[in-house]
Amino acid sequence: MILAPPKICPIHFPFSFKAVKAAAAMPLFTQVASMVSPAVSPDGHLLAFASNESGRLEVYVTPIPGPGPRLQVSVDGGTEPVWARDVKSLFYRAGLATTDMMIMAAGIAETPTLTVVKRSALFTDRYVRFGVHTIYDVFPDGRFAFVRPIAQHALERLKVNVIINWTQGLEGPAVSALGRR
Repeated sequence: MILAPPKICPIHFPFSFKAVKAAAAMPLFTQVASMVSPAVSPDGHLLAFASNESGRLEVYVTPIPGPGPRLQVSVDGGTEPVWARDVKSLFYRAGLATTDMMIMAAGIAETPTLTVVKRSALFTDRYVRFGVHTIYDVFPDGRFAFVRPIAQHALERLKVNVIINWTQGLEGPAVSALGRR
């Protein structure tokens, strides 16, 4: 199965799926809400994603290729879902920049119905966020890999100077190699 956005919008999109040998992709959803950060479960049965259909970004899970219920996992906002390797836990980022940001774990059960069996705050999230793309991961042993924020003094050393028309005033054979005649 291939998950792909339609060609109309590269960032906020309704998801489509396509079996590898299928002729055309079929939309998973028909609503117009933004959907970001898709994460297919390791067993390929569930899709986690963030959507603003409630008015703010929340994390949802749905069976793929469907049909089936859509389950809201987060309760106070959520983004960037990442599956545990055992498919029994889903990690996500909760909170906004103006509130307490936490890394959450939600226990997910598929039977008898798709449900959240437990939500736990794991630790404070002090790491870089990108919003629409997941920029962290969870190793098989449960450890996390994040992008650390850069300190302000380090940012000052990362300045880039762009020099326009830098070949003006240069002469000689090296300049000819650059295309200046």
